[in-house]
Amino acid sequence: MRAPVLCAVIVISLGLAGVIEYLAQKSQRQGGLALSPSEEDIPQTVNIAYLYMPTTVAVLYSLLWTWIDLDVRRMQPWFELSRATGARGDQSLLLNYPFEFLAFVPITAWKQRHWPVFNAGLVMMLVFWAITPLQGAIFGRQAVVSTRSVDMSISSGFMPVEEQAAALDASILNAAYGITWYEQEFPEFTTTEYALLPFSPTETDTLGVNETWTFNTTRFKTDLECWSATYIENIATVGGGQYEFNNGQGCLQNISIGGGTADLYNLQYIGWKGDAHLDWALHSEHCGTEFSHQFLAIAGQETGSGTEKEFGNLTAMFCEPSYMQQEVSIAVDAATGQPLNETLVELASWKQLDDTTFNRSAFEFLLHAGFSSVVVARDYPDNLILDQFAKLYDTNISWPTTNMVGFAIGLHNGSIADFVNTTVIRQSYAAAHKLIFSSAVSQLVLQTSDTGAGDGLVKYTMYGIVVSRPISIAVESLLYVVALLAAILFYTIVRSVSRLTSDPDSVASLFGMVQKEQLILSRFSDKDNLSEDALQASVSKDRYHLERSNTTAGPTLQLLSSEPEAVDSDDRAATMTASSSKTRYIRPKELRPAVGILFILILAAAVGVLAYLKSQEISMHGAIFDESLITLSTPMSVTSLMSPIISRDAVVPSGVLGNSPYFDHFYMVQTNMSADTRLPPWIDTQFAYLPFADLTAKDNKSSQYNALTRGFGFEATCSLLPQSNASRSHVEYQFDVSTDLGNQAIKVFHEDTLHGNSTTCEPYSFVYYSVPEGKSAQEIYTPLQRAADETDTEEVAAFCESRILLGWMRYDSAKPHMAPNTTFLECTTQMVSAQFNLTVDEDGRILRSEKIGEYNDVTELLGSNATSILMSANLRIGDVDRQSSGGLDLLAWHNNSLTTDWMNYYLKLSHGTRDYVDPSKDLPDATSLIPAVENIYQRIGAALLGANRDLFVDSANRTPALSATILTQETRIFMDTTAVIISITILGIYLLAGIVFYARQRKILLPRMPTTIGSTVAFVAASRAVRLYRGPEKKGDPEETYSFGKYMEPQVFYLVCYNNKDPSEEFKKQHTFQPAILHGYCRRRVRSADYPGMTEEAGHSVRGAVVTGLTKDNLDKLDYFEGSSYDRRVVRPKLLTQVGNDKGEGNVEGEQVITESYIFLDQKSLEDKEWDFQEFRRDKLKQWTRAGYVFEDCDPDDVATVSAGV
Repeated sequence: MRAPVLCAVIVISLGLAGVIEYLAQKSQRQGGLALSPSEEDIPQTVNIAYLYMPTTVAVLYSLLWTWIDLDVRRMQPWFELSRATGARGDQSLLLNYPFEFLAFVPITAWKQRHWPVFNAGLVMMLVFWAITPLQGAIFGRQAVVSTRSVDMSISSGFMPVEEQAAALDASILNAAYGITWYEQEFPEFTTTEYALLPFSPTETDTLGVNETWTFNTTRFKTDLECWSATYIENIATVGGGQYEFNNGQGCLQNISIGGGTADLYNLQYIGWKGDAHLDWALHSEHCGTEFSHQFLAIAGQETGSGTEKEFGNLTAMFCEPSYMQQEVSIAVDAATGQPLNETLVELASWKQLDDTTFNRSAFEFLLHAGFSSVVVARDYPDNLILDQFAKLYDTNISWPTTNMVGFAIGLHNGSIADFVNTTVIRQSYAAAHKLIFSSAVSQLVLQTSDTGAGDGLVKYTMYGIVVSRPISIAVESLLYVVALLAAILFYTIVRSVSRLTSDPDSVASLFGMVQKEQLILSRFSDKDNLSEDALQASVSKDRYHLERSNTTAGPTLQLLSSEPEAVDSDDRAATMTASSSKTRYIRPKELRPAVGILFILILAAAVGVLAYLKSQEISMHGAIFDESLITLSTPMSVTSLMSPIISRDAVVPSGVLGNSPYFDHFYMVQTNMSADTRLPPWIDTQFAYLPFADLTAKDNKSSQYNALTRGFGFEATCSLLPQSNASRSHVEYQFDVSTDLGNQAIKVFHEDTLHGNSTTCEPYSFVYYSVPEGKSAQEIYTPLQRAADETDTEEVAAFCESRILLGWMRYDSAKPHMAPNTTFLECTTQMVSAQFNLTVDEDGRILRSEKIGEYNDVTELLGSNATSILMSANLRIGDVDRQSSGGLDLLAWHNNSLTTDWMNYYLKLSHGTRDYVDPSKDLPDATSLIPAVENIYQRIGAALLGANRDLFVDSANRTPALSATILTQETRIFMDTTAVIISITILGIYLLAGIVFYARQRKILLPRMPTTIGSTVAFVAASRAVRLYRGPEKKGDPEETYSFGKYMEPQVFYLVCYNNKDPSEEFKKQHTFQPAILHGYCRRRVRSADYPGMTEEAGHSVRGAVVTGLTKDNLDKLDYFEGSSYDRRVVRPKLLTQVGNDKGEGNVEGEQVITESYIFLDQKSLEDKEWDFQEFRRDKLKQWTRAGYVFEDCDPDDVATVSAGV
């Protein structure tokens, strides 16, 4: 309550408001505090600070105010008593502010006009019920979207048009194939409709998550203009014929169609430019270069059979693509490069993309032919002719057909029959054109960029601590209000008069204020047994005043006026004696057994509720408090869609192999490894699994399904193959450059096999090509087969065809007499199967798999076809359909670092290097490649089985039921386990403490609670403690006592206290003997003794003397002398200002004092006759005053011996 404290509180309040405002402004300016790229990157110290610091500060702040508020409530009665006119009892001594409920304090103070208490109470309500809970909610952790202006660089544009033909190769179609069939992501800055000129910030530092870049760039797109073609049948044949198609603009071309199977559809996409690899082209003398950018789309259906078969229901359209560009402003995702179409703003109108910018002829040839118009060296997949027959052979169309038909079918969401509709033809081929054009643009743009092209925007998400502006404003406002109220409190306290010289912080501090005030003590001495209401009624209208003392003893509490008493002193004494046995002792509500039982039950219920909710959360996966995602496990039944019984003796259906090379499994792995595309359903990188179906409705897209099912795969065990004849298994490599064509031969020998003393195998496909000049390299990846000179048996064939040979070679033509450096691996392959605990999503994509037990014998599962399946698979995995395109010899020696087979292409992707095929590099360490080779072989095998799941068919058409679990992602509310444990522990401690406290509680013998000054004074006013207390520094000061018998004679008193009936004047001056009378007591002679005993008895009075100046040593000696028959108790005699006769006649009573006297304990030992002091003085005094009579058994001057005898 002092000025430094209250001023400091005002400064602290304003400081807290200032800090909150500073943090709020900084949070608004930056978007948040301690911004980090992710929630996990936020420093732990910041997390702890924002979670606990506001509450901690609020609690400390509230504790400071609690201290101030308690002092204000406690001091208000003394302020009232310090007024010049004093204060009534109900406005001072009976004020109960420190123990009132917080909400009622301001109301009571307002009524009493006690402004310090009102202000402090109002502050406490704001601090406890507003600031503390709100301050904990100021800060929150959340995502913050920030925007920054940065310098952007943008691609310089397309590469020179003369270089574009070589860049427009099969890699573009491969990417489009992955997008169409395997959900591969689009290249950066491309969509299904358009492509953008790439741009990026000049500073590449990642600012946060969900980062986007916004800039002005160029958008490119293509579209088709299509119209119906007219046609006539020139030559009619069974099932088809030759048709002349007319575009209506001067282009005529004869196309032969037919020979297909009945009910199949014949779809064709025919471009203008011809090639030896192509069956049809529009280019002819009747369709010149002015139509070089048009194509013909045909759709028809074979009907009938035999001689009745014909080709009909024919639909034909000519289409011409257009290519355009447009200036736009758009945002792209920084992580994926995908344009955000909703942010696109057109800055100009569309313009035609001319031939000096884009080589549309080369692009259109790629679409029509399926390979580049320019023959250059490329990686193996990019030199292949993309073939989609593996995706189309079971789609009810005739073969042959072109790639664009495959793209159109893959992008069309409907049936093949829809393609006889011109709208479907246009839309499907337009979608295919746009897709491939977008992929092509990403490959044609230059990697060089124009730096400093302009300012763009980077928008990104950071995670940090955000200040809630509404809550911060509320807390700041409350703190300003508190500071204002604190200033008003300071003002009211300064204006309040206080006569206190020290803090009245204890009951003892009251003793010094009242012990000399007989009016106060008399007023309250008979009110110790009154109830709170009775005490209130008794003294509420009295007026009291705190008077500053002229001495150093401190202020005194004075009674200025009081209500007249209704009964006289004797009647009051009788009433008090009678009522003392009827006093009703109270117990505070908080300490009553009923309250204690209720409190313990509430604690026990809280512990039980928390434990029950946690158990429910565990059993039901969600209860209360923290909200988050949970995976729920629900038992269910599923049906296996396939059975481990094979339907044929080859992995790939003969219908596919009979028409085209099979690369579908290689494309699947390519898109997965190069673009991180998700694998198709029911396969992962190791196995293909028998699918199962949910028997319930899929109403939750986040569902996962878990069941036991069988998985199949192919494994390879590879080892280094020596070239020394001394090894039982070795490779023999022959190389001869003496001819124009390098003559090479490879054979693999195995000694002591199960099929004879030796078995010889050779590559399945290995062609001899010439060696280029300089350093060159060659790679081998091929399945093995029985050597031509080997015995032709099924066992030998199976032995060889279950193996894969890999080799790496280096040769330098400058050293013709040195044989090539070579290294070889041989991999023994097998088909494996096991039970798996499989978890898939709603589409059947693998999320987790766990092999259960060991591999099973596939021969027992698949029967005799197991061997043929392995041999067939090994051929497909070993790329038996390896081919060349564009006139390049893909199996030849090469002097570049391009791959010439699938295995080395995958090794390049997985290891990120071309060193294995680079002729300028040393031979690779084949042993170190074994893990990668085995892994890639297993991936290709899983893809092969996954692409041909129809291999497994249950001939009995059974659908066995499987025991499964559905795992559903749901948002539930959780209880933090640590918090629950802490809460239950704390509540348990409270519960135990409560039980112990209430069980061991003692009875409180109080008629009221000592919660006010008046109540406390009433308890101690009649006690010996008030008279004995002299303050902490005056414990040895003289006391006073009331003497009613032998001590009325000073000689007896001196003899007892000083062992001398006539001590020196120094001792005599310390004591006075004032005549007094004590009402309500009677003095009688003790039987067979000279001295009296005084007992309490109504209607009698005892005259005696109040002896002052007694020290502790005096009292010790008096106590010892009186012995155990007497008890020193507090009495309230009145001093006599005039002494009458022995009967009391003529006595004039004056001030009542509170002192002590010796009360006789055994009333039966008293005579009926009252004791006569004059008789004692006359007959017995000499005997009682003789030397040594008093202390015959101890030294009266030795305090220790006297105290020991007491």
